[in-house]
Amino acid sequence: MESTQRNIDINNFVVSSRVRLARNVNGFNFPCKLENNQAYGLMKTVSDVVGNGGNFAMHIMAHMSEIERAAYVERHLISPALAQSDRIGGVIVSSDEKISIMLNEEDHIRAQCIESGFNLPLAFGSINKIDDRINQSLDIAYDGVLGFLTCCPTNTGTGMRASVMAFLPMLTTYNEMNNVAAALSGKYITVRGHYGEGSQASGYMYQISNQASLGVSEEEIVIAVSNTAVAVCNEELKILEAHYARDKVKSTDTAHRAKALLTNAYVLSSFEFMDFFVGLKLGITLGLVNCRDLTRLNKLPEQVLPNNLLLSSGKNLNETERDIYRAEFVKKTLNEILA
Repeated sequence: MESTQRNIDINNFVVSSRVRLARNVNGFNFPCKLENNQAYGLMKTVSDVVGNGGNFAMHIMAHMSEIERAAYVERHLISPALAQSDRIGGVIVSSDEKISIMLNEEDHIRAQCIESGFNLPLAFGSINKIDDRINQSLDIAYDGVLGFLTCCPTNTGTGMRASVMAFLPMLTTYNEMNNVAAALSGKYITVRGHYGEGSQASGYMYQISNQASLGVSEEEIVIAVSNTAVAVCNEELKILEAHYARDKVKSTDTAHRAKALLTNAYVLSSFEFMDFFVGLKLGITLGLVNCRDLTRLNKLPEQVLPNNLLLSSGKNLNETERDIYRAEFVKKTLNEILA
């Protein structure tokens, strides 16, 4: 897949950029075989190291409610696997939630930075500073030939996964995603669902990330994933423009109808929200609807997921009450950012 010279705002398609680093400490079993006292001691040590450099909070999975853990998954702060780890799991989260460090998931340490929009270099730079402190303070498992040693062999090497979360409704609707995935596999790039490996692409959201971690540098990974994201988004735009050219009236009506419904609904289910949101996003991309803040817009789908709504409301809402609250939340947000 070759990148074209088309001039696009890639932030209409790329919702966020993430870089994650996997690290393990010498002298400790992998988390699946780690004793409880060692696990908690390791978590405290990492927390002390990270906490010295900024505003971070430590959360133990066993001390969090199911709703809190599920909300963290919805916001991509932890993995579904860590959310189920009642025994030894934890997470360190920065106050702005850009950085989260999972502890005793598959590896001892999985540190990540998520930046809004298309900016993998910024995400890498931020998490690399945290990683430097960890490597300077702890005896991290590293081999001169293989690189960082990880629980899963595919992560050995840099231990790095760089990814962008991309909104690709046209490639999906026109059944092109399998072709995209096949074209990228030969370049050691993979396309996964919304929550990573094994997950579905809910809301037409896909993670585009590197497969290779051994034999490449961190900088090479960032460049490869960034270039691939641009190429994929160009393909998405081509189909979108062709779709719009075939029926401009219907496309325009869909965008404005979506805006009207989202800013006026009294009750709004998760399914209805996402259906209308796709139409609104496509309208914004085509310039049919003006949006003053893409960052806030792109955060909206995770903010209105069930568990995050329950947390933000501070109430134990039933399904109908939650749908009413979602409608109010969406209306308020969109009225502030749409022209």
